[in-house]
Amino acid sequence: MGEETSRICMESLVQEAIERKATDIHLTPGAAVRLRVDGALEQLSEEEVSPEEVRRLLEELLEKGQQEQLRERGQLVFVREASGLCRLRVSVFRRQGDYAVTLRLLPTRVPTPQELGMPEALTALAAKKRGIVLVAGVAGSGRTTTLAALTAEAARTDARTVVTIESPVEYVLPQGRSLVLQREVGSDIASVEEALRMVQWQDADVVQIGELRGQEAVEEALAIAEGGRLVLAGVAADSVAAVVERMTAGSFPQQQRLRGRLSETLAGIVTRRLLPRQTGAAGRAAVYELLLADTAVRKVIREGSLEQLAAALETGRRDGMQTMDDAIYDLYMKSEISGETAIAYARDPEGMQHKLRLF
Repeated sequence: MGEETSRICMESLVQEAIERKATDIHLTPGAAVRLRVDGALEQLSEEEVSPEEVRRLLEELLEKGQQEQLRERGQLVFVREASGLCRLRVSVFRRQGDYAVTLRLLPTRVPTPQELGMPEALTALAAKKRGIVLVAGVAGSGRTTTLAALTAEAARTDARTVVTIESPVEYVLPQGRSLVLQREVGSDIASVEEALRMVQWQDADVVQIGELRGQEAVEEALAIAEGGRLVLAGVAADSVAAVVERMTAGSFPQQQRLRGRLSETLAGIVTRRLLPRQTGAAGRAAVYELLLADTAVRKVIREGSLEQLAAALETGRRDGMQTMDDAIYDLYMKSEISGETAIAYARDPEGMQHKLRLF
């Protein structure tokens, strides 16, 4: 092999990313190595990555069966240990005839709800015996981490059988007082839907679904919750209203039926965002919007009056609910974020600007 194929050392690259508190590493032929730090891309050096370097790296990362899958599909996502430093979610894909790689650094342990700054009312949902808790957020918002923390909390607080359905398994959950069974779609089971249908034979008390999408998966998840189990599921959405819309999508009769089922089984919906901290402060600050299913919320969902969910969030503050803008304002008052950031990330920028002027 040529000398240039040896420039990338996986161990040193991961160590550098850890030291810089990066979340992702990007390796693309014809471009320099880039790290994502605090949500922004940073170039690691001026040297461009060669196709040969990426191929050498893939020889190190891929097992024989995975090499065959990659040739057939042109893309692959899986998780690998990185020399005891951390776990990596590896995304390999073909572009312009060559392969590119994105590595997501996964912590070696699941953060606690307290470390993630979760509201107490959200953490309390993990102790419920039945119902469905929907954890929402866009890519990079920490949705998977929030879901893992809630699932670990459910396993810790009671002796239960916990079954997870993930693609791929990113966090290895501690057993706690429970029996935790983590299933990976693609290697342990063919599909999310098939895994959900198997739950009734696995003596499951808690079911975690990494990402819930598609009507069949939604129907199966609701049926599990209706059967007296706790379901914790990730949804790709950025507001509680968008979560409900995604869960109840379909024709008009289907929407009515799904809204009714969701209104009866819902325990809560949380959306999460990550905001840049004040200039000079490391990391990003997490904010949570939390909707708890009370009588008013169930009625709004059942009737499809989703524009009223914002009012339900406001009136439910005494019970632990909070709007995204209230959570953002609290961070501003704690001097964790700037006024500019508070306005930029608010759902109602004008309203936030008015509040900041009053302060």
